[in-house]
Amino acid sequence: MAQEDRPTNYTLVSLLAELGSVHLLFQRETESLLAVAVFSFQDRQLLTVERTYRDGTHVIVDPTPEEIEIARSGELWDLWNSKRARLLMGMV
Repeated sequence: MAQEDRPTNYTLVSLLAELGSVHLLFQRETESLLAVAVFSFQDRQLLTVERTYRDGTHVIVDPTPEEIEIARSGELWDLWNSKRARLLMGMV
């Protein structure tokens, strides 16, 4: 990608996809002001849940099949409020 064609801002999803370091399994947004994305890193997975109306991202490392199903079609607040979800405090 030419330097002038690069976006000025990235989401984590778009940056990781461009770098090719992970495989995005799926992502979706809901009317309940949440977005979810599931990434695959070799033999590990990372599930991210973001509040789209204000800052805040929770992560679940190596989500269970049940958590993956909730991410695909369930109530995302269940993931946000999960005891396994951890707040992502920053990128550095």
